[in-house]
Amino acid sequence: MIPNPAGRRRRSVVASILTAAALAVVLAGNSPRPARAVGVYEDAVGEVDFLTGPQSASITARFVRTNGPDVDASLFILAGAVSVRPYLLVQLEQPYVSLSDPSDIATAFGDLRLRVRARLTGGGGRALSALGAFRTGSGSTRVYPYASQSMDYEVALGYVDTLEVMELWAVAGGAFVTRAPEDLPDDEIHESFARAMAGLTLPAATRLRVSAGADALYYASGGVRVLLLGAIEYSRSRSLAFSLGFHAEAGPAKERVSDGAATASMAVFF
Repeated sequence: MIPNPAGRRRRSVVASILTAAALAVVLAGNSPRPARAVGVYEDAVGEVDFLTGPQSASITARFVRTNGPDVDASLFILAGAVSVRPYLLVQLEQPYVSLSDPSDIATAFGDLRLRVRARLTGGGGRALSALGAFRTGSGSTRVYPYASQSMDYEVALGYVDTLEVMELWAVAGGAFVTRAPEDLPDDEIHESFARAMAGLTLPAATRLRVSAGADALYYASGGVRVLLLGAIEYSRSRSLAFSLGFHAEAGPAKERVSDGAATASMAVFF
């Protein structure tokens, strides 16, 4: 058999990415300080969908339910995406939030979010993309921290590699919070963070795919969150897909923000 240098280099790159992601999760689990509050909500499964989704116009409806020690939240997210160039995808997301605790229920719109995915290089089943997002701070603070009235920026690099029997993906980047409410104590405000995420997607049956991965978030105060995530997606046709997913806090108890979150979504592609 003739050696394939390109194939060896590709496997080496994939192994390096997965090793770095595993190290990031291990280091996160050893963090000596707790994460601050919930921060602006991160839908871990939604992050993967945006990275690995098709380069086409779409409308997505997503429901997220998260349970915490003090407050539970339900988020209804409507997102519309358009491919403005063969390499550039732009998406707008608008959440509607319902918060409940033992004494009250609050409902309001969350922050409008603009997202961009720009493919930098690719071919042969691989793609390296620049990811960006901007939270407008347009939501009501009645549902803080799911609406912050802070204009936050997110930047990252995302890598997807489609191999013979699986799809590997990884994200490295962070978010920058421009301001936070002044009337909250330090342990309740959201803050800037760095992120390392990696995982894989496997075909489980005809039109069915299963994903699993981990997400580590390193906060500016020194706190860390570790999330384990999973999802199952059913493609009814080229233009219609359904998915169910979850993420669960996996770090030490003092670093956990919530018990976890469950998601359900439907996407229509054009």
